[in-house]
Amino acid sequence: MIRDAHDANETTKPNDFELEHLRAALPEYFDKDGEFRLDRLQEALSSADVSMTREGYELKFLGKSYAKYLASTRTQTVVVPDVEHNASAVNADSENL
Repeated sequence: MIRDAHDANETTKPNDFELEHLRAALPEYFDKDGEFRLDRLQEALSSADVSMTREGYELKFLGKSYAKYLASTRTQTVVVPDVEHNASAVNADSENL
């Protein structure tokens, strides 16, 4: 399980997470090779008289590209409950999640 995640992470690119979500939400804007067709999206938006100017705020911080990369990788750790510890009478009223 961990080996599979490690092998998959070797080929992961920083924008894989975003592209996966775009493919799920907007499959009509991808060609047969799986490449995003920005011209198709711009054409769809411009035909509705939408302004293409970019407005708004942007969050910039050191390590942002690495954070995007980490969001695209598969996790290599698994969190499991400690059933024996939680079943103990001392921990019965614990509010730990």
